[in-house]
Amino acid sequence: MLHPHPPTLKLITAKSVDSHALKTSRYQTPRLTENELARQTNDLTMQALACGLSILEANFAATYLLDADTRYLTLGPCGGAQTELANIGVRMLQQATADLEALTGHVVTLTTADRVKQCNAPMDAASAVCVPMVAQETPIGTLWFAFDSTRVLDDSELMLIELIAAMAANYFTAIFNGGNHLVDDQLIKMAQNWQQSRRLPINCSHAKWQVQGWHLDDTTISRNYYDCQETEQGISVSLAHSQGCSLEALLSIGVVGSTLQRMIAVTSDPAEILERTNSSIWEGAAGEQFADALQIALDVDTGRVTYSCAGEMMLLVVTPNGIEVLENVSPEIGIMDYGEYENRCHIMQPGDFLVASTECGFNRGRNWVDELQAITSALKSELTAAQLIASIESIQCDHERQRSTTWAENDRATLVMQYVG
Repeated sequence: MLHPHPPTLKLITAKSVDSHALKTSRYQTPRLTENELARQTNDLTMQALACGLSILEANFAATYLLDADTRYLTLGPCGGAQTELANIGVRMLQQATADLEALTGHVVTLTTADRVKQCNAPMDAASAVCVPMVAQETPIGTLWFAFDSTRVLDDSELMLIELIAAMAANYFTAIFNGGNHLVDDQLIKMAQNWQQSRRLPINCSHAKWQVQGWHLDDTTISRNYYDCQETEQGISVSLAHSQGCSLEALLSIGVVGSTLQRMIAVTSDPAEILERTNSSIWEGAAGEQFADALQIALDVDTGRVTYSCAGEMMLLVVTPNGIEVLENVSPEIGIMDYGEYENRCHIMQPGDFLVASTECGFNRGRNWVDELQAITSALKSELTAAQLIASIESIQCDHERQRSTTWAENDRATLVMQYVG
């Protein structure tokens, strides 16, 4: 594909990782002015709202903050396709039926346009959700998500909205802490619950293929996404890993994962899936999102593997004759306006394994290929996907996990695909 202009680049500022990456956010610039604090709070909240809009495919999102006398709700950070609100700026709390109910601790779901109007929602919508924003057990406002179609959200989607509300409340509270975002256990627990609600175990059996997914269970918050879907052409396998080491990275991988899912419904071509995902994130409402991603197509009739990579991921073939590391480096998702992703192919023989892992999966500074080869060759023809995963984990455990000082260093996921022939 030819393009009339060179790719536009986004610069990523390098940030160090400390030993309290979850408990203390990476945003800790000291002695900010009042205007700088307000701008930082607005930017962080807008980014969280943008992620929610993308993941939920919502039309609009808005925060409303209570005044000191709890009489009015003032419009805070907001975003989405809808530019006009039914009540711009300030709303009387007494007349805000849905907000009043939400501020008592309830999640208010309005599933029809009539209900949206009856409850004096701040926007016109076919359906909407209102949840409270609470800081240190004190309600400080409400968060709205609106949709241009009738939606009945599932538990996972409602968990996401509540998580974003809690993150927004944390951002607003940080104004009084000099801009430091101290993440409490309750917020971490909410993030874990949403993460678990989205994560499905992968153990896919097919006439020609068997696929198993694995992630490190003791990771508090994971930046990984993996999925396996059957298509007419075979099996579509996704693996992605967002950048960063905070709750924002969890939302980021949610955006990337949900976008990959939508693109797989359009095409089965790995490079095109990554190209469409990159374009959607670059041009969409989610803002700056950066991730490594690996998209794999397993042929329905043969051992042909077609794959395309964005960023750096580990991809290797394990056979009775040895281990081959496959080339797979391309621009990361979100780093430029088009990725020029290419398909590569590999032909598997019956009994061969294809292993895909995030960049944290193996220590590049050690000769882990020989170590893994020594383990797998001892098993010979008896090797199964479960044994191969256990072998990979044994290498990681013995040499890395006990020395790890941050949750980010232990955050990894692996997919094992066996061609049974």
